[in-house]
Amino acid sequence: MTAEKKADLEATQKIPLPPSGKAGAGNAKKKQSEDVDLNSTRKLFWTKKRVADDLIRSTSKPSLVTNLEPVDKTLFQNRLDDVYELKEKFSEGAQGELRFAFDKALKREVAVKSLKKDSDPESAEADIRLFVSEARIMAKLDHPAIIPLYGLHCDSKRGFYLVMKHISGKTLEEYLRDTVALYQTDGIKQYNEHRSIGIRLEFFLKICEAVEYAHSKGIIHRDIKPANIMIGDFGEIYVMDWGLAGLLTEEQEQESKEEKNSKKGTEKSQNYRAGTPSYMAPELIQGEKYSPQTDIFALGMILFEMVTLKKAVNGDSVNEVLGKILHCNFNSFKHRFPKVRLSRDMKAIIAKAICCKSRRYKSVAGLAEDVKLFLMREEVSARPDNLIRKWIRCMSNHKLATFSAVLLILLGSSGLTIASLFKQNRIIRETRQREIILTRFQNEVIEKGHSIERLFLHLKGLLSSSAVLAGDLLSHKGLPSLPRIYTNKDYSDPATAPPDLQYFPSYNRKISLEFPVFKVAPGVDPVKAKDTIRKIFPLINSFKNVLFSSDPAIEDKPVSVAKDTIMYSGLPVSWIYIGLQDGLFMSYPGKGGYEEDYDPRQRPWYKVAFDREAAVWSKPYLCASGQGIVIACTEGIFDLKQNFCGVISMDVSFNYITRHLFGNGRKCDLKKYLLDQSGKIIVSTDYNKSVSEASITKNSFLNLKNFPFSKIFKQATANNGGLYRAGAAGKKYVFVFAYIPTVQWYYVEQISERDLHLRPID
Repeated sequence: MTAEKKADLEATQKIPLPPSGKAGAGNAKKKQSEDVDLNSTRKLFWTKKRVADDLIRSTSKPSLVTNLEPVDKTLFQNRLDDVYELKEKFSEGAQGELRFAFDKALKREVAVKSLKKDSDPESAEADIRLFVSEARIMAKLDHPAIIPLYGLHCDSKRGFYLVMKHISGKTLEEYLRDTVALYQTDGIKQYNEHRSIGIRLEFFLKICEAVEYAHSKGIIHRDIKPANIMIGDFGEIYVMDWGLAGLLTEEQEQESKEEKNSKKGTEKSQNYRAGTPSYMAPELIQGEKYSPQTDIFALGMILFEMVTLKKAVNGDSVNEVLGKILHCNFNSFKHRFPKVRLSRDMKAIIAKAICCKSRRYKSVAGLAEDVKLFLMREEVSARPDNLIRKWIRCMSNHKLATFSAVLLILLGSSGLTIASLFKQNRIIRETRQREIILTRFQNEVIEKGHSIERLFLHLKGLLSSSAVLAGDLLSHKGLPSLPRIYTNKDYSDPATAPPDLQYFPSYNRKISLEFPVFKVAPGVDPVKAKDTIRKIFPLINSFKNVLFSSDPAIEDKPVSVAKDTIMYSGLPVSWIYIGLQDGLFMSYPGKGGYEEDYDPRQRPWYKVAFDREAAVWSKPYLCASGQGIVIACTEGIFDLKQNFCGVISMDVSFNYITRHLFGNGRKCDLKKYLLDQSGKIIVSTDYNKSVSEASITKNSFLNLKNFPFSKIFKQATANNGGLYRAGAAGKKYVFVFAYIPTVQWYYVEQISERDLHLRPID
């Protein structure tokens, strides 16, 4: 017998036994029961002991990576130092460390996670496979509450690095610890803790959204805890450390293999569990597989901490913690500071989240929905209201209506009282229904505003990347030989035009998706212009990327599909072009028709961004090339010595926005607007689009109409959006304003109360 097993046996023998009765034949059954209890107690101890040992050794066991794909050798070719410059270290763990790094191309600060070297080759291989698995899982997750992954790189010593967005803030664990310290220092009476709990619950809902999104992608986090949740400086939430995350398909495949082995009479392989004991679900301790319910249990334990400011379970050892979780022996649901009273509804929500698997929430969405209802002071599924609580909740949420009902009961007869109560109940139901409909309508409009904002931010980022690349190209020597280029004159003659030049209905003209067009301003030396063309010619690939990436819906589709979309529907970006100080002009897609005296340096888009580094959005104008109403985004180009070289610009077509936002919706009296910061209508569902034509050299800004409800617009601008009501022509309307910060516009929807199914209350 080994020393370790001998010590474990001695420990089991020291476990207190139940008190025995007096000796005698009459106590034989009782003694037998005690022997069973002793055997059960020892068995439980051995189970907990083995699980605890597995937890301690889990991060170094190669069996944790048996289901992971081997490392692709091509990953070793993606060198870190080609793109990033490593800076100082700011965090370190048992198996890895975090450093600051600088993105050489995009000129931004990022965070780099790297593995520590392991002398054991088997453990090192396991660590690398887990590290690559974490990168692949993070790459599948695209959510605001999950840190974006920029890439997976390798150094000359075959060390791996994860490059991700750098987040400034603190972990939830630090946030809760600082809150407790602040209350202990200043006294909790100085603060509104119930309001603080509401703020922490809003944080929790964001955590749930990220975990629910991961579950929808078939990914289980497996190590959710406060230390793996980051709170940014502006209140943003990030769920971090996906190193132990796994796919549901992997769990199911492993379980299927074990079932086959058990049918053949073979012994199941030891299942190593990874995670943090204080947040481990009881079914994991009993040897079951990971599932979304294990993440829900961890969320319940975190919710316990966020509400009470103390852990749900404490212990001096891993065995003690696991034993308490296994027997649901949690700390009492009381606030760390006794003077703070907690809601029974919240206690029921937490109890349902951390109870046995069969009674636990079936999904993260169910848990989040109950927390939302709690914040709205509505009935939660974890603690359904009985008749008394329904009335108490109703009276608490509608105090004025309750007082009116009581007054009518005291003053009226029994018949009038019954009628009054019936009427008041109807008012309560209709008021609640009205609030739900208004909230839903407001959320729909705000989400559309956010989609416009995301589109403009996406396009602005694409343009800025091209501007940086252009500055870099102009700082170096050009191509040794100039490829075939096509000038404005070449496009005018079919004999010299590009071979792919063809008619595109969405552009209402012939264009080339393969080649740009070059135009030299009058008086510019052609030899000098060719030298500049040699430098910027590689920029055509970036221009193509801007055009094809402007619509996320076709970004990953085949070229043939993308080409059909461009030909018949059009993309958000219609043209991207560059004008340099030496008078050279390049535009993509390629087209002809420019006048001989065309000089990009005299164009409004060039002047507005002259010697300016930040991107600038122009006023809407009518595109002379047939793209309808467009808005230009321009940005200055600077070489590596920060010398101004020119301007890069792109035209964003409103046809795309109107097709996606105005083309569908309710079949009723619904109007949609895009307003500029002064209240002018850029586009709307009933706006007269017939404006005067403009020449290609003299694009004119539109003479926009004023929004008819100027008073409401002033209120909305003062509050950066919101919901408002107004009457016109005998009708009552509801307006929702969604602010678009990038261009300082407002997306507005106007609908009559009747069409919104809002009836006036008598």
